[in-house]
Amino acid sequence: MPQSQPHTPPAFVLPFYGYAALSLLVALGLLWWSVPNLDGHYFQPKILGIVHLMALGWGSMMILGASHQLLPVLLGKTLYSNKLAMSSFVLAAIGIPMLVMRFMQFQFDGLALTGAGFIILAIVAFFINVIKNMQQQPRRAVHVWFILAATIWLLLTMLLGWLLLYNFSHPILPNSSLHYLSLHAHIGLSGWFLLLIMGVGSRLIPMFLISQINDNKTLWYIFILMNASLLAFTCIFLCGVSRIFIAIPFTGILTSMILFARYVRHAYQQRVRYSIDAPMKLSLVSVLLILLPSLLLAAVLLLQTTASTDVMTTLVKLYGFLLFFGWLSTLIIGMTFKTLPFIVWSQHYSKAATTHQQINPADLVQHRTVKNMMLLYATGLVLFAISLAAQTMWLLHMAAAILLLAGVVYTWLVFQLIAHQPAK
Repeated sequence: MPQSQPHTPPAFVLPFYGYAALSLLVALGLLWWSVPNLDGHYFQPKILGIVHLMALGWGSMMILGASHQLLPVLLGKTLYSNKLAMSSFVLAAIGIPMLVMRFMQFQFDGLALTGAGFIILAIVAFFINVIKNMQQQPRRAVHVWFILAATIWLLLTMLLGWLLLYNFSHPILPNSSLHYLSLHAHIGLSGWFLLLIMGVGSRLIPMFLISQINDNKTLWYIFILMNASLLAFTCIFLCGVSRIFIAIPFTGILTSMILFARYVRHAYQQRVRYSIDAPMKLSLVSVLLILLPSLLLAAVLLLQTTASTDVMTTLVKLYGFLLFFGWLSTLIIGMTFKTLPFIVWSQHYSKAATTHQQINPADLVQHRTVKNMMLLYATGLVLFAISLAAQTMWLLHMAAAILLLAGVVYTWLVFQLIAHQPAK
C-alpha cells in the first residue's frame, strides 16, 4: 500500500488478525473435542460456544480489523480515531472469551451478560469511527454504506442477543429466548456477515484482480434489496405472520447473492491480472460456496412440517457448519493472505526512502505452504460435511483432526507475517 494513500497504522489492525487466527484455532480444537456431541441436538453448550467463537472471535474480529484498514482507503481520509480502533479491539477481546466460556458452561448469568456488554461497546466504538469518517467525506462510496448498514445490523444482533441472555433468567419478552434464536442468528448472518462481505468484497476483489469494473448501480440494487429483505424478515418474524411469507425476504436475499456473484464474475472477466494466486482463487470459490447453505436453508423451510426431527436436526447442523466453516472461513482465509501482506508491507517497506523498495507484498507470503494449507482445509471441510450428513463418527473425528491441522498451519502463517521483520 503506497505511503501516500491514507491507511491505519498496522499497530491498530494487526491485533485483530492475530486474535481472529487464535480464535479459529481454538474453535477447530473445540470442534474436534466436541465430535461425540454432534449426534445430538444443535442447541447444547459446546455447539453454542463454538458457533459464537466462530461468529465473534473469528469472523467478526477479522472483519473489524480489515474494515479499520479499508475505511481510509475507501474515503481517502485517515481513520477518525486510532484510540477508538484499539478500544474496539480490547473490549471485544475481553468480552468474547467471557461470553463463550459461559455458553460452554451453559450459564446465562451476569458474567455472560457482562461479556456481551463488552462486545456491544466494541461495536459502538467501531460504529462511531465509521460515522465520523463518513462525515469527513462528502462523496461516500457505496461500499462504505454497506459497512455502515452491516454495523447497525451487528449492533441490533448483539442487543437482541443480550436481551435473550437476560430473558433466560428474568423473562421480559413475550416468548422464550429459544423462540427468537432464528431471528438473532439470521439478522447476524445476513445483516452483518453477508451484507458487509458483499460491500467489502465488491471493493477488494476487483482491486486484487486489477479489474476495470465500474458498476455502482448493481451494488446499490444489492444494498437496497438486502436491507429491504432483512427488514421484511424481521417484521414477519416479530408480527407473527405465517412463516410461509418468509419466502419473500429469502427470495430477496438470494437474488442479492446472485447479483453479487454476477458482479464478481464480471470483475473476473474484466481483470487486467490474468494469473490468480491460491488465496484469490479460494476467495472466488467461497462466493459460490454460499449457495450450499442457502439450498440447505431452503430445504429446512420446505421440510419443517413434514420431515422427521432427526432429519431437521441434521440439516440445521449441516447448514450451520457450511456457513461458518465453509463459506465464511474459506473467504476469510483466502483474503487473509491478500490483505495481511499489504498491511505488513506498509509497516516495513512503503517509505520511499527504504532500501528494500524491490520488496512486494506478495513476496512476504509463503505461497507453497499457503496452498497446501488451503488444500488441507478443503479436504477436511468436504469430509466433515459428508460425515456429518451420514453421522459417521470415525470419519467426523478424522475430518475434524484434518481441519485442526490446517488451523495450526494457518495460525502459524498469520503470526509469521505479523512478526515479520526486514532482513538487515
